[in-house]
Amino acid sequence: MSQPAVLVISETPGFAQTILDWFHLEPSLPSPTAVSVDLCHNLAEGSFDFAIVEGIPASSLGPFVLQLESHGRTVLVLVPDSATGSLVNTIAPRSLVLRQTEGCLPALMLIAAEVVRRIAAENRLRTADEALAAGESNARLGRYITEMRHTINNALTSVMGNSELLLFEPGAFSAHHRSQIETIRTMAVRIHEIMQRLASLETEMKWMEKQKNYDEQRKQATAAS
Repeated sequence: MSQPAVLVISETPGFAQTILDWFHLEPSLPSPTAVSVDLCHNLAEGSFDFAIVEGIPASSLGPFVLQLESHGRTVLVLVPDSATGSLVNTIAPRSLVLRQTEGCLPALMLIAAEVVRRIAAENRLRTADEALAAGESNARLGRYITEMRHTINNALTSVMGNSELLLFEPGAFSAHHRSQIETIRTMAVRIHEIMQRLASLETEMKWMEKQKNYDEQRKQATAAS
């Protein structure tokens, strides 16, 4: 499972590198991407899960954070003073705001780590929900296929049985009609063989799905340890 995508958006020299270095010290955390403000105006949908914003002038900070917030992702904003923080809270109320002081870096690191872990947990839960929904859909489809195969096999049994009975009546039909009955029986046998192969394919697909689930659970267990 992919790690959350983290953006560090800063106009202060050295700040982004400090954050990147700290993230690299934590093997359980993803590697962030440092970008400038100019590259963030046309971000693609789903291009990030968490953004850390710092060093942007107060005059443009609120609208910029609101643009990031419109992606529905978590945004952590460092502000120089309480007035700027209140402005950001008013314009972009869902964003996290942290006052940038001399000793704020440890708090920033703790908040960022917790946010990333929460996002990763939500992603795992969403993936599990999607897998469950897909499994339920496949199960319904499997039941429908089984019922249809049973119905078709019953019809084929009737067709093959009656065609055999007709062919056992010598002289009852002309050569032309017997040829048509033999064609019906042959086609019924071929359809029956195809249905048998479909049954084998269904069994194989179920086995592959179980193997896939097992491999996924083993990967998650390995990552958790």
